[in-house]
Amino acid sequence: MKKLLTLFFISFFIPNIFGQVETDTTSVSFVSYWSIGDSYDYKVTKLKQQWKKGVLKKSDTTKYKATFNVIDSTATSYTINWKFKNQLLNTYKFSEEVKKELSQYSFTDVIYKTSEMGEFQGIQNWEEISKMTKELFTKMPELISSGTPKEIKRIKKAMKPFAEIYSSKEGIEQLVLAEIMLIHFPFGLEYDITEAIEYDDEITNFAGGDPIKAKSKLTFDKVDFEEEYCSIDHITTLDSEDSKRVVNQLLKKMGMKGKEFKKVLKNSIYDITTKQRLEYYYYPGVANFIEAQKTVKIDINGDVGRRVDTVTIELM
Repeated sequence: MKKLLTLFFISFFIPNIFGQVETDTTSVSFVSYWSIGDSYDYKVTKLKQQWKKGVLKKSDTTKYKATFNVIDSTATSYTINWKFKNQLLNTYKFSEEVKKELSQYSFTDVIYKTSEMGEFQGIQNWEEISKMTKELFTKMPELISSGTPKEIKRIKKAMKPFAEIYSSKEGIEQLVLAEIMLIHFPFGLEYDITEAIEYDDEITNFAGGDPIKAKSKLTFDKVDFEEEYCSIDHITTLDSEDSKRVVNQLLKKMGMKGKEFKKVLKNSIYDITTKQRLEYYYYPGVANFIEAQKTVKIDINGDVGRRVDTVTIELM
C-alpha cells in the first residue's frame, strides 16, 4: 500500500508542481557565465560626421576587428584580453609617410578584469598603454607641423590636454577603450523590464574637476525569454551649462584666451545627447549588436554646428 501511495504521489503531484513553475517575465538579470578560452570576434565601425549650417562638411569611416578572449576565471573575477586596432592615428588627417612612422602604435592588447558578474573593474596593463600613448603624442607635433620651433610649440600646447587624457587610466578606459565600456555597461544588475528606468547620471570630466551632470533613461524594447535575448535603448542627455563649463575649461587648457574668446564662449550653447541600442544574449552574457550615437550641437553667436559620432559593434 505504501508503495502504491508513493507511486501515486510521484505520478500525480510532482508533474503538477513542475507544471505550475512559470518564467519570470518582469525582470532580466545580466550575469556573465563565461569560461577560460571563450572568444568572440567583433566588427567595429566608427563613423564621424560634421555639419556646418546644415551642410555636411566631413564624413569619415574606419572599420576594424576586435577580439574578446577570456584568459582567466576565478570565483570572484574574470580576466579578459581585448585585442583591437588603436584608432588614435585615425583621429587626425596624417600623410602616408607619417602613418608609416607611427604604425608601431596601431595594435594594442588590453588586459582587464571584471567581477564574477561581468562588471568592468579596471585595466591591468594601463601603464604599458599609457607609455605607448605618451610616446605617440611626443612624436606627433614634429611630424605634423611645418617644422618651425614656433609651430611645434603651438601644436604641443594644443595637444597637451589630450595627451594628459589619453595617458591616464580613466582616459584610456573611457575614451580609447569606449567599446569595452559599452559591452560591459548592463552587467551586474537585475532590471525591471516593465517600465522605463530614469535616473540622474554623471559623466567623467576629462578636463579635470567635477563630473558633468546628466539625465539618463533606460528601456527594454524586446525580451525573448526562450532565446534569452534582449534589446535595450539607453539615452543620456548632458546638462547644457555643465557641458559649457567643461568645454571652456578644455579650450583654455589648449591656449585659447582673450576677451573676445571669453565673450563668444559665454554666449555659446551646447546640446550633447548619446543614444545607445544594445542587444545581448543575457545568458551567457554576450553582446550581439551595439550602436552608440553621440550628437553634439553647438551654437556660437548664431554659428550652428553639429557633430555625430557613431560606433557600431557587431558579433562576427
